[in-house]
Amino acid sequence: MARVMPEQKTASNTKDHRPLFPRILIAMRPWSFPAAIAPLLITYALLLKEDNLSFFHGIVFAIGILALQGSANLLNSFCDFKNGLDKFKTSGDRTMVDELVTKSEFPWVFTKLNLIWFLSFISTIPGDHETRSTYLWIYAAGVMLAVFYSAGSVPLKYIGLGDLSVFMSFGPLLVIAGAYCSCVSASLLSVEKILLLTCPAAILVVAILHANNHRDLLVDAMNNAQTVSVRLGDKNSYNYYKFLLLSPVILNVWAGWSGIERGAMLGSLIAPMSIRLIKLVQEREKIPRDIDAETAKVMLVYGILVSIGITLW
Repeated sequence: MARVMPEQKTASNTKDHRPLFPRILIAMRPWSFPAAIAPLLITYALLLKEDNLSFFHGIVFAIGILALQGSANLLNSFCDFKNGLDKFKTSGDRTMVDELVTKSEFPWVFTKLNLIWFLSFISTIPGDHETRSTYLWIYAAGVMLAVFYSAGSVPLKYIGLGDLSVFMSFGPLLVIAGAYCSCVSASLLSVEKILLLTCPAAILVVAILHANNHRDLLVDAMNNAQTVSVRLGDKNSYNYYKFLLLSPVILNVWAGWSGIERGAMLGSLIAPMSIRLIKLVQEREKIPRDIDAETAKVMLVYGILVSIGITLW
């Protein structure tokens, strides 16, 4: 009788036997959704303040973006597993190694999520020709970055361009597309102000990604995945994480103090939460497995605080 190896036995026992729907929800990494929700909340708050927000189009756009983000998360999990980065013993992302979504289920789930996104997309295309053209170009760029972040012959995340891709996707591209499709009148849009006030949120999105990459630095280095964390090295990667968490606090104080948007200063209240996370990752051996999810919580609180501040002041 063949002897069962310990790792094989453990892997078999950890297979997720729950129904498909709850497994899909977990596999989509819903804890990462603040990356899209927070910048959109701030954008919608600015539009609402100017009486220029279409609630219906804003909600439909947000649903589509979350579906797209969920499908991109699944694609990232599938590609990392396929390329050997996610292994049973070392993987922080358990989607494929624990078979939350099996390789045979992946195409079906991926297709359905993209169908939801596509229905949202065609429902929010602006009617005005000039606005529609801008919207389509921006949306196309965002979708391409979402796909090629982890797919293709040379995924962007493996060559140190993941942070820039995420910043652009969840920063300028997301908020401009969201503003154009959710506004009542494009002529009333203050694009520069929207970009300026959502920039700190985009930096926090990068912090979520970097928390994941900093945690997995050693594994990524062994697999020759040249993430920004690997390129920086352990010490500089930690310092970069500190910058990503603290610079939004400084930017929001400046935005409020300079009079650009006084309510934005409320976002600086995330400082204690940010400092707590910085202390958590000081020692590599003690970095929590869910450090990326903890960073996403800071992002969500930030988005809510800034949105409230803009709306009330």
